[in-house]
Amino acid sequence: MYLYAVGLRSFVTVFFTLAINILLAQPLYHAASLAVYRNGILLDNGWCGGLDLPQISPAFIDNDNLEDLFVFDRNNNRGYVFLHKGQGRYVYSFHYSGMFPEMENWALLRDFNKDGVPDIFCYANSGMKIFRGKRNGNILFFELLTSLLTYTDYFNPAYPQVNVYVLTDDIPGIIDVNGDGDMDILVFGNLLSSSSCQYYENQSVEKGYGADSLIFDSYGLDQCWGRFLESDISNSITLGYCKTGGIEGHGAGRHAGSTLCPFDEDGDGDLDLLLGDITYNTMIMLRNGGDAQQADIKSFDSIFPRYNIPIQLPVFPAGFIADGDGDGIKDLLVAPNARNAYKNVNNVLWYKNTGTNKNFIFQYQSDSFLVRTLLDFGSNAKVAVFDHNSDGLLDIVVGNKSYYTQQGQLEVSRLALLENIGTPQKPMFKLASDNYQNIAQFLMKELQPAFGDLDGDGKSDMLLGDFSGYLHFFKNTGGNMAAFPTLTAPQYFNIDASVLAAPYIYDVDSDGDNDIICGRRDGTLNWYINFGSKTNPSFHKDSVVTNWGKINITGIYEVEGCTQPVIYRKSDSLFLYTGSNRGTVFKFYIPDPLQRNVVFQLVDSNFLNFNVGRRATIAIADFDGDSIPDIVTGNASGGLDFFTSTPQTPSNTSDLAESDSEWYFFPNPAGSYLSVATKNREPKRLVLMDIAGNRIWEEVIHDKTFISLEGLPNGIYFLQSSKQTKKLIVVK
Repeated sequence: MYLYAVGLRSFVTVFFTLAINILLAQPLYHAASLAVYRNGILLDNGWCGGLDLPQISPAFIDNDNLEDLFVFDRNNNRGYVFLHKGQGRYVYSFHYSGMFPEMENWALLRDFNKDGVPDIFCYANSGMKIFRGKRNGNILFFELLTSLLTYTDYFNPAYPQVNVYVLTDDIPGIIDVNGDGDMDILVFGNLLSSSSCQYYENQSVEKGYGADSLIFDSYGLDQCWGRFLESDISNSITLGYCKTGGIEGHGAGRHAGSTLCPFDEDGDGDLDLLLGDITYNTMIMLRNGGDAQQADIKSFDSIFPRYNIPIQLPVFPAGFIADGDGDGIKDLLVAPNARNAYKNVNNVLWYKNTGTNKNFIFQYQSDSFLVRTLLDFGSNAKVAVFDHNSDGLLDIVVGNKSYYTQQGQLEVSRLALLENIGTPQKPMFKLASDNYQNIAQFLMKELQPAFGDLDGDGKSDMLLGDFSGYLHFFKNTGGNMAAFPTLTAPQYFNIDASVLAAPYIYDVDSDGDNDIICGRRDGTLNWYINFGSKTNPSFHKDSVVTNWGKINITGIYEVEGCTQPVIYRKSDSLFLYTGSNRGTVFKFYIPDPLQRNVVFQLVDSNFLNFNVGRRATIAIADFDGDSIPDIVTGNASGGLDFFTSTPQTPSNTSDLAESDSEWYFFPNPAGSYLSVATKNREPKRLVLMDIAGNRIWEEVIHDKTFISLEGLPNGIYFLQSSKQTKKLIVVK
């Protein structure tokens, strides 16, 4: 009987889990092309997710002979693909962005094996790992080549393999230094020579492998490339001398951090170096007077470009060589690289190259390359939804950490209003205010807004959670237009939700008055029960249920979880969604909200099948009137993403996964679902097969359909019609 009972319980649990996964299983699409205006200008990349600390790599992503941009944001640990549409217009592609693996700290694209497909060099455990890029039609995928790049140390037989050391905050130079055709590495931070630039010469060509391999050893290691030193305590440069601790002397200390941007400025066949330092706003141009085989820095410009407007960007600037305007000539792009006190708006400098690709002459153009095309709310965008003007259209309010104004500033949060100017079936937004209700005057930090009627007058009041864990109540005194002129009740009922309070207003116990659910930095939830009435709320210390739902979304290697809850009812079922520090959206089923000790059941730890970036926050509402919830997310880099139940038409066929004249499908790679459609509504019999040829799904479609991929393991699959077979990659 005991064995039977366990088996029955397992069956019921599995059946329940499957049922919950099916409920609300309508796929969501990233609405990158949803119209949003700022100052009357339609933004090309309004919903791409924000850029705080972008690292920019040119690469051929969609194979159309136009060089695109891959941008990795250090603050978000998220990669973005911007496809070049011609004449310097770069448009975000959610489709291609989703093909990249998870990365952290820094990531650069280089085609090291010269096969026409970009490869990834990125941070890994005080060094770097490499992904080899491969292409199949319009699909990019990346295979891990090495989890930690090493060199062979022939002088230390006890430890023959040593990692190519890269500091967490640095950006290395990855380029063919000596012109022999294979990819070399320049980097600061080696334990033996922390103030000098190390040169790891790739031995691939020398060993007969052409450009195909990455082979490094101690014979090809130059501990002092260029014969210069950078001070340990400033950005001052000493030329013609090298001192390496443990080799030539004992005075070389630990270098704090550098960004390296090597390129041949004057076209003389050797590399010069643009250098950024961790505590400075300027960059130094080091000019090579040697040659490709033996670098020798002979001069430098300490405030480059001295001949134009010098780089000035708080703080720790990093340079990247890429074509900013599509004229085929490489320009200079500069972005901040520091983790604190950096400029988080208007933060990508563009210096146009008015010379040639063999004679670089930079002229300053603007401080907002690419970022001018997207929504940007500083750092830590925190989203909420309500109808601010009673027009029946839902608007979006965004809190934040702060906008950078000047170094040493007091960090002050603001609210921004995205007003819905569309229709009940087709939302459209404009940035109506970047200081909604003048909330900045209250000098608060890390504001998470929430809206709901807390005093029974039929109007949505505003509750703001702050960094310290307090909630602040603003009564809505407006009419059709919401108005919150005064801070009605600071530290509302002395509620203290620890750190990073993230409130949500909802009548959990269905007693007619609204309660407060509050997220916390530690990854748990508090439920504050309203013991008052609809018109006279009352919260006190005995009304809080700590660790409500018995959930904690903090990961094993994380120190904070950052719950930010939203409750959504579908039919008779109640679900709780929450953003997270790791960047995914969690979904929980609430079996019985009336029980204080209820245990939520995890439905999905990555509901969107996509990581939107660190400190993810969410708002859920039906923006298009189809009774299916849409989702808006914010993240650490101050941007937003919009996910809708309405299938999105890609901007061109290159943004579709595998298209032909009769049928197509997307996304690819896919996670939990696949959208399949015909282009002319003629019936098509399609078959989904695994790599062994086993049929998984078969259907005749006339227009479009969705295929659930739940339960399918990661791998390669094939969709087949009578005329064509197309490859599908499933990655969850």
